[in-house]
Amino acid sequence: MSALIRGVLGGALAGEPIEVELLDDDQAQVMSVSSGETSNVPRRSLPAAAREGDIVVSGSVDLIATEAGRARIQELQRSAVPIPAGLSLDERETPPLTPRRVR
Repeated sequence: MSALIRGVLGGALAGEPIEVELLDDDQAQVMSVSSGETSNVPRRSLPAAAREGDIVVSGSVDLIATEAGRARIQELQRSAVPIPAGLSLDERETPPLTPRRVR
């Protein structure tokens, strides 16, 4: 087990919150809420009821922290600025910001 996995899981078991980012059948990607570090861990190391986006503290899902996180995400989504019609965020279509020099 890598030091990062031990650190993230060890912190979760010690009461430090982790967020479940992705869940697969056998693996899960989790993120330490305090440091932002992510790692892949065995799915069975998380509570059976854990879903993507849940905050896990001391081996169980913290419902209050999970709802607070979801409310924060919804607030960010509501305050997002829509992309104007005709504007593309695809880098391949972005024109240069400065004129090209002619040789």
